[in-house]
Amino acid sequence: VGHYRHALDCQPEQPLVWGNLAVALQESGHLDDALAAYDKAIVFDPNEPNIRRNRGMALLAAGRFDEGWADYEYRWQTPRFKRLCRDWPVPMWDGSDIRGKRILVHAEQGLGDTLQCCRYLPLLHAGGAKVIVECADSLKPLIETIPGVHTVIRPGGHLPGLDYHVPLMSLPGLFKTNGNTIPAKVPYLIAPKSAERKWQKITADWPKGKRVGIAWRGSPDHPRDVIRSPGLAHFLKLASLPDITLVSLQIDGAAGELASMSDAAMVMDPTAHINDFGDSAALVGQLDAVVSCDSAPLHLAGALGAPCYAVLPHVAEWRWGRDGDRSPWYPTMTLIRQSSFGDWDSVFARVTKIIG
Repeated sequence: VGHYRHALDCQPEQPLVWGNLAVALQESGHLDDALAAYDKAIVFDPNEPNIRRNRGMALLAAGRFDEGWADYEYRWQTPRFKRLCRDWPVPMWDGSDIRGKRILVHAEQGLGDTLQCCRYLPLLHAGGAKVIVECADSLKPLIETIPGVHTVIRPGGHLPGLDYHVPLMSLPGLFKTNGNTIPAKVPYLIAPKSAERKWQKITADWPKGKRVGIAWRGSPDHPRDVIRSPGLAHFLKLASLPDITLVSLQIDGAAGELASMSDAAMVMDPTAHINDFGDSAALVGQLDAVVSCDSAPLHLAGALGAPCYAVLPHVAEWRWGRDGDRSPWYPTMTLIRQSSFGDWDSVFARVTKIIG
């Protein structure tokens, strides 16, 4: 922050420096100052896409949804998202009358993003559209349970006849979502019946007492993962609570992490039986609570309406807001934030007190 301010003292009309100062201020927990710096940046370059996208996420974190969704659409002009752009054979839906139209909704970012925003699919159906969804194969069994979804296809699969396409993360803005209009009735996802029967059998002989699902890291490809993911050791502190059975919801190499921890025997790891998010949803249905960092299992628990606890860094992503312990996106979720940068100990002290 000091270096950027010095650079601006030398030459104040530098939009990229104002934008970088804004990012540094936001990551330091000074959101209002960050927004002021973003505003200065766009005075000098109103259409720089990275600045506008970053400003959009800051506005959303501050609860300024109308401005935030508009700036968030600049993401498609950034180098990172340009690589994801595809040549669709139909125009992007702009929020106009969709009665009798066929619309392709395509997932664009992480699995958690898809789980968060698939709540908008029934609204398209209610508007009279036939809804086709393109998403990761692992999410297909869950998305197929959403009322109003006509067809689910895999990425790059054959496209049926269409009238419009729309990126999934653009739907909140197109539906003019604000803090009071988030479609937050849960559950908006349900586990497939076949998966429910499977997990009822798997868990039938598990220990009695409180079963708590845990997920200790998000995707390692996420640029903030080192900040948002506490790691397994912190979660193992919960195993000392009486009548608690910890259950791993972590996939992608988690079994190796558990094997490397001397006290990880206190965690049940049924993830070898998880084939997709239909299985994960059914497993969450057999638990009493979920404790997770900012990850797909956290969004899944929230979407299922399960009691869940989000352990968050001092500066969390836009979707968790800037403060408070409740989420307007997930009514059954409690947010537990670091009181200072990197302080996971205080977070898990609170979690232990609540769960215990």
